[in-house]
Amino acid sequence: MKGKRQVRIFILILILAFVVGYIVVSSVNAIRKLSKSSEEDLPASYEITPEDSSLFNSHYWTKLHADEIINSKVRNPVSFLFFGNDYELITYRIDLEKDIELDQLIVMENKSVTSTVRHIYTTITHNKFFKFSYLAGGSKPVGRLFFTLFGDSTSTIRKNDSLISYHLICKNFSIRYAEDAPTDIFFVGVEGLFTITKPVPLNISLLKRGKALYLLLMAPHTSRGTVPADLLDKIIE
Repeated sequence: MKGKRQVRIFILILILAFVVGYIVVSSVNAIRKLSKSSEEDLPASYEITPEDSSLFNSHYWTKLHADEIINSKVRNPVSFLFFGNDYELITYRIDLEKDIELDQLIVMENKSVTSTVRHIYTTITHNKFFKFSYLAGGSKPVGRLFFTLFGDSTSTIRKNDSLISYHLICKNFSIRYAEDAPTDIFFVGVEGLFTITKPVPLNISLLKRGKALYLLLMAPHTSRGTVPADLLDKIIE
């Protein structure tokens, strides 16, 4: 009996040592990833770039104002803009391997997702009712884009070879670049009572120009606001 008890104690010690070791290694790796992520950052800027301006009809330029442009050493800038006093815009350029039509580039899925576990994300919450996250690490030109969209009252505003526009009450959406790749971009409403995700009225456009695909988002400036279904589509150049 004594020998069996000693064996059980030894096994328990081994299991405990394995668990502690796993936690330590995971913590060290997470700290290294966070450190690497912070090293990728560049100082933010606060003026609208010519590239961002070119995405919108010049008739509306006077309504555009920069909130913050998030700059990076390893990926394209993420621009947070105001459109008048009532709406927020987010723009981000995804470089493409070649100039192809949208229906050949994008795989669309209607489902709820999360950011990928065991990966580090930069999360931006300029207002308090949604989060925009992107994966740490460099980006490179892509040949395929897997786009998930989840919410209510989804409508297609426009769809052609170079522009797709949606309006919905959005709970989350994501972008990744291969079937089994980690999520690169993730948008989600914040959690409310009982950890239920609060939906966000949202216009989403994917605009292709040559070997560049622009992700454009428009949301209300406040959690109680709304956004006209076709407003983003109207102001795109």
